[in-house]
Amino acid sequence: MRAEPRRSLPAPVLHRIAHSAFSGCRVLSSEPLGDGKRNANFKIHLDPAPGPVVLRIYEHDPALCQKEIDLMRLVGAAVPVPEVIYAQPHGWEDLPPFTFTRWIEGITFKELKRSGDAEAIAQAAQAAGEVARVCSTLAYGYLRHPGWDGCNACASEDELLAIEGVVPGASGFTSEYVRADGSHDAKAGPCVHPEGLGDFIRLRTKLDGCMAGSMLARDAAAESLQKVMIPAALDYPQ
Repeated sequence: MRAEPRRSLPAPVLHRIAHSAFSGCRVLSSEPLGDGKRNANFKIHLDPAPGPVVLRIYEHDPALCQKEIDLMRLVGAAVPVPEVIYAQPHGWEDLPPFTFTRWIEGITFKELKRSGDAEAIAQAAQAAGEVARVCSTLAYGYLRHPGWDGCNACASEDELLAIEGVVPGASGFTSEYVRADGSHDAKAGPCVHPEGLGDFIRLRTKLDGCMAGSMLARDAAAESLQKVMIPAALDYPQ
């Protein structure tokens, strides 16, 4: 069973973490942010400080700390991301890696959907799709496309014909097979099935699903506008 992220920090530990990043500041308050499923997140108010900050402790996957820092640097010019104020990607002997980022005011997409603001929902869905596109470019764009040479995952034409004899139509589910003469389909190589991206693919699919209904909301708003009565021209002052 996966351990839940911590929801509180002992005051001495919190003050020690804060002092490592903000020398001379004192912690006024700390509250857990409940959306994290694997890592612990806290909204921290400091004095003196320009505003609240977020403390993120990487309890589930310590290596993710440096990955997230690198990712934010890569996409920072294309999409808005929190500014990393301080990072300890290797952690301490008694504490996993952690970061401090600027707190950004706003609401979650779940809260936005409850608001019923059709235009805002559509804009948020479009922004989420753009972020997903950028992340997909980073995840796949730097992978070398596999070639047919050394492809051990492809079935032979004889194997597909044997399957077809048992389950008619099954051979149509793939075009990646070796013909009797050793040739393949006219493309660069087999489809990309990168190892280690299972979580990314799952989360990308979940994000796409969360956008369900966002454009319908915009259409409903447009339909409502069409029903607004506009006074006739004669009603306007001459």
